[in-house]
Amino acid sequence: MAANSKVSVLFHMRKEDLEKQMNDTDDKRSYEHLLAIKLAYDGKTQKEIASTLSRSLTTIYHWLNDWNENGLYGIFPNFGGGRPPHLNTKEMDELYQVITKQKPCDLMETDHVFWDVELVRKYANTKYDVNYTYSGMWKIVRNKFELNYVTPFSKDYRKPDDAVEILKKDLRTSLKLSTKKKRL
Repeated sequence: MAANSKVSVLFHMRKEDLEKQMNDTDDKRSYEHLLAIKLAYDGKTQKEIASTLSRSLTTIYHWLNDWNENGLYGIFPNFGGGRPPHLNTKEMDELYQVITKQKPCDLMETDHVFWDVELVRKYANTKYDVNYTYSGMWKIVRNKFELNYVTPFSKDYRKPDDAVEILKKDLRTSLKLSTKKKRL
């Protein structure tokens, strides 16, 4: 197809329906594809469409070909789903249970009592024979598992088991004493 020739495009739908579809879509990519089709409906050449949309001639050619072959379904992107994850669903669930219920010092040779991303990465790489990077494991821990960082506090062995009750009692006593002093 020559760059200066008019694009031959199949009219799969009326122009009004095409414009309605453009108004209804929230996806920028689909809107841009639909706009290219609309411009072709209006009789613009492939070169004019490419110039208007700031796209290459090849891109416009592919978009119009997709439209001609598949109609409206050719406009919407068809991504293959990407690379499969290193861990399957069962292993992900197991990893989640481990890092939420157990301590790293019980499972690995470490003195750490709390999990961090690097420890989770080392544990997963060893246990499941995978090779996650720090950023890859961070995405799993933070985005997929929705776990947040917390500040670990060690438990003070001197703290009594009923510390909250003792505090409440002391507060009541202090309040009573302060009210008595105000009356005097």
